[in-house]
Amino acid sequence: RFMAQVASSQQYTSEFLVVEVTIPVEISEGSPAEFSVYPSLPHLSYQWDFGDGTPAATGASVIHSFADDGTYLVRVSITGDGVSIVEERVVTVSNAAPTASLVATPLVREGSSAAIIVMNQHDAAGDVAAGFIYSYDFDNDGVFDLVSDESRAIVPGSFLADGPAWQTVRVRITDKDGAYSEYTSQIQIVNAPPTVYLSLPDEMSAGTAWLGSGSLVDPGQDTWSGIVDFGDGTTSELSIATDGSFTLEHTYAQAGAYMITVRITDSDGSTGMARKYVVIAPEERDAAASVVINDGSGQRSMVTSITCTFDADVTSIDADGWSLTRSDGAAVEVIAQRIDARTYLLIFAGELTENGSLVDGRYELHVRADAVHTATGGQLESDMTITFHRLFGDIDGDATVTAVDLVSFRSAMDGSASEHVASFDHDSDGTVDIDDYDEFRKRMGRRI
Repeated sequence: RFMAQVASSQQYTSEFLVVEVTIPVEISEGSPAEFSVYPSLPHLSYQWDFGDGTPAATGASVIHSFADDGTYLVRVSITGDGVSIVEERVVTVSNAAPTASLVATPLVREGSSAAIIVMNQHDAAGDVAAGFIYSYDFDNDGVFDLVSDESRAIVPGSFLADGPAWQTVRVRITDKDGAYSEYTSQIQIVNAPPTVYLSLPDEMSAGTAWLGSGSLVDPGQDTWSGIVDFGDGTTSELSIATDGSFTLEHTYAQAGAYMITVRITDSDGSTGMARKYVVIAPEERDAAASVVINDGSGQRSMVTSITCTFDADVTSIDADGWSLTRSDGAAVEVIAQRIDARTYLLIFAGELTENGSLVDGRYELHVRADAVHTATGGQLESDMTITFHRLFGDIDGDATVTAVDLVSFRSAMDGSASEHVASFDHDSDGTVDIDDYDEFRKRMGRRI
């Protein structure tokens, strides 16, 4: 006669033996549980069928785990020496939440992306075989930003936009039966300095204001302050717009090579820098000119040269840039001699000259502005025209030969005054003599 005991163990009694069968009635999937018959007698055989399709197990005590949740009929058969006992129990296997570990990129610059990886997943074999669903909350705000069957994800830079800060990310791993576990990890966000860009004119000249621009890229939600060093000993604070743009304006006093340096600091204290090497050309300006007849004295008795002096270095003057004409339209041949970078000496040749001087008459000298080329790329400020005359004997330059001029002529002729000798030496023979007097006398009282 056999007697049954309720609960998870069943006890049987005969006139020969009593056995106690232990079968857990509630366990979790994937968790090992012990199934046993007591006592274990060597002359008996014990065979277990767990009802889950796994091979039968033998032994008075076995360890078994169920690969998936559900209800299973567990049967143990005890045989030998005329004994044949079969005991069955329904075992309820509950679903278990998966477990895992979470790792994330530990440190990123603001605005950069980060990686998060779910590792060491563990669950009942059936759930592992079916795969898991991963839900990612990139900013731990309670809303999942990505649901995927992939165990790794990239946190977009928009979730890591501003540092220094810490960002908590949350991941939920869910098995096919809906059980889940959640894990969090922290990512350190460090501040990134702004990246600065400069745009400057291709050509800049000394003395001329130039305008450039700049911009910056900063992934952080920052404000900025900046300063520019123009490399010539001057600095200026920058006015930076909310979009990161700014302007640069400066005038270099001297030509040369300069290094422009812009430093911009964000509200978190990080500084970005940009440098650009510039070459400043000499000041490009137009030239002005002054003209001296002969040596600058007022006499117009002999006109042998014109000196033209510019206030800027001149590299060249076009051959047709000069023109000298008499009042009747006759042209004088002009020979221009470069004395130095700023000085040209004009002398004359041709039919309208005598003994090295222009012949008597009124003249107009014209210099064309675009024919004058300065060292800085400029030209003459404007066309230049001067008028003058030549009248032999006119020592005081009043365009008339008078008794005043005669007094000076006689002083030069008798040797009592030497300063006007060349002016009264009509034939340029080195002396003021009767021949020169004849020419003077012809012009006495004449106005030109």
